[in-house]
Amino acid sequence: MRKQTTYWGVLALFAVLACVFVGSAVARTLAPPTTTGFEPTKGLRGEKVTIYGHNLTKAQVQFNGVTGLNTTVTPDGTHLTVNVPSDVADGPGPITLVAPEGTVTVGTFTVNPNSKPVAVPNPRIKSFAPMRGKAGTKVTIRGAYLGGAMWVKFGGVKATFTVPSATKIVATVPKGAHSGKITLKTSGGLSSSGLFKVLASAGT
Repeated sequence: MRKQTTYWGVLALFAVLACVFVGSAVARTLAPPTTTGFEPTKGLRGEKVTIYGHNLTKAQVQFNGVTGLNTTVTPDGTHLTVNVPSDVADGPGPITLVAPEGTVTVGTFTVNPNSKPVAVPNPRIKSFAPMRGKAGTKVTIRGAYLGGAMWVKFGGVKATFTVPSATKIVATVPKGAHSGKITLKTSGGLSSSGLFKVLASAGT
């Protein structure tokens, strides 16, 4: 009888541990960042912006695709402060929270022009992968000062793209593209890469 009791006790212990593990995993999965507001809604580069919400602990902030500076979060994860980056373009653009549990668009922040002109650094493409692919292939472009990209082209043909950070762009090879350089434009200027080969079909 003692052996049988021990056996069922061990099973019960494993069941409890499994519930705790699964429950904590579900809690983590169901806890994306949420926001209730932010202030100010406009300012100069370097301006401190406060974002209010919940589950902000691991979030990073992007201003029009450019990562903010000096991000700090209160221990309870309800207040986040961040400085507007120096290489973001003038004018309105989205504030985006990027966290492991999800991405949230907070609102629109307007970057006011400085009293003295501020030179936006020229974008630089350092690498891209893969180096070949057919239409529809996603290509990761890495470099510097890529935030606020206006367009990306493959061999002169405009592509759809996203800007996860100021050092990374993910673009999709467009239909009708042909082999040539990858080029992109930001408010700081133009940048181009080495040769990207457009394949007619997979494996060719």
